[in-house]
Amino acid sequence: QKRLAFFQKLINWRAELYFYRRAEIAQRAENIRKEFLPDLNICNHFNATERSGAHEIVKDNRHAFFVNGCYGPDEVVNPMTRFFLFSKLLEQPLDIEMAVGDAITAKMQQIAKLPPVKYGQEKYQRRVNDNPYLYARNLAASRQYPGPCLILEPFYMNNTWTAQRLGAGDYDGVRSVAGGSYRSIFRDHADAVADAIIETYG
Repeated sequence: QKRLAFFQKLINWRAELYFYRRAEIAQRAENIRKEFLPDLNICNHFNATERSGAHEIVKDNRHAFFVNGCYGPDEVVNPMTRFFLFSKLLEQPLDIEMAVGDAITAKMQQIAKLPPVKYGQEKYQRRVNDNPYLYARNLAASRQYPGPCLILEPFYMNNTWTAQRLGAGDYDGVRSVAGGSYRSIFRDHADAVADAIIETYG
């Protein structure tokens, strides 16, 4: 009975994972293509270390930002992946993505001066310029969403400082939280992205 319950839980987890990593992203991409073609897509993700699955809080905290690229040979075997690869090549979004990505990096560093995630020059991710926070990676959203697309993964949710600021929720003004006086992390994040876009396009 316990074994059956375990496998049912595993199946449910896999089904949810498949939905939000595949079906939901594909549907969003379809909606974007049908309803409007954006000048820029910004995907805000919550990031965490591998230990988050075990509910562990860590001291480490880092930023990472992604543009589309760095397709592996085993990935381009898929016809739809090749279709999106060539679509991106024809769109030529990289100059915009790098400019906005560099600006967002600078703004996020003002919120929290954190080191970049250490990826290195690996098979499935590559630096695209001299910005150590900005990588090319073949991710479902940036591959399928039309036009320039940036995926933002600032902070680690299972870091003490980040968890306390997220837990404080949204609020007006400044509060004493996570050992300092801070605005809402959600407003800091939103303003950093908005200011970066305005500066880049300005």
